[in-house]
Amino acid sequence: HELLKGIKKKIFKFLLSKTSKGIVLSESLMGNMSPFIREKNIYVLYNFVEDYLFPKKEIIEKKQRDSNLKIIFLSNLMEEKGIFELLQALQILEDKGIKYEAKIAGNIDDKNKKKIEKYFKLLKNTTYCGVVYGEEKRKLLLWGNIFILATYYTMEGQPISILEAMAAGNIILTTKHAGIPDIFKDQFNGYYVEKQDSKSIADKLQYISKNQEACNKIKQVNFREVQKKYTVRNFIEKITYIFNQ
Repeated sequence: HELLKGIKKKIFKFLLSKTSKGIVLSESLMGNMSPFIREKNIYVLYNFVEDYLFPKKEIIEKKQRDSNLKIIFLSNLMEEKGIFELLQALQILEDKGIKYEAKIAGNIDDKNKKKIEKYFKLLKNTTYCGVVYGEEKRKLLLWGNIFILATYYTMEGQPISILEAMAAGNIILTTKHAGIPDIFKDQFNGYYVEKQDSKSIADKLQYISKNQEACNKIKQVNFREVQKKYTVRNFIEKITYIFNQ
């Protein structure tokens, strides 16, 4: 709401004042609605991961035995989503001779297209997969073991891609930004990286490559946590409760 000015803010406030309840994805996002709706009428409803994205337990166990760095980026390829910091970090790995594979998926922002495509040509172990949906997305999440979203996007809420990557048993590298801290704990679900800092990403990837046994536990933790908290069933039960209040 702080980004809204003038007439836009007035219209937004008028529309929200006509509602009896508000729903946000996590506790830290309540402030987006509290200027317009009484706090007691704002409910937290955590997002969910679709059932088809949950792998079988054997696949997670297989991932734990895979010591290779298999890196995924799954979001719009926008500057504020940290795409350039990631690509620069991958260049650091290649310059140091550290083995990895990376698959990048998402729509490329037109204003950055030439710069991004230049990186794709330079990086030997990075593949651009285009925009992926459904089964293609599922295969990508199951292929990888590290998911990176070093976002500092101004309008960020709580990226569902992080939950989807956790469900598929991936270690998460992300930033302490927007609603992310409500679903992510450092050294439990993965590791925080600094915003706009490619070296921070490269350092964490090198740490993971040298500490496989400790990091493999995170894959199992993420798989179990999402199964427990972020299912379609949990979402339906919670939203039904909210509507009934």
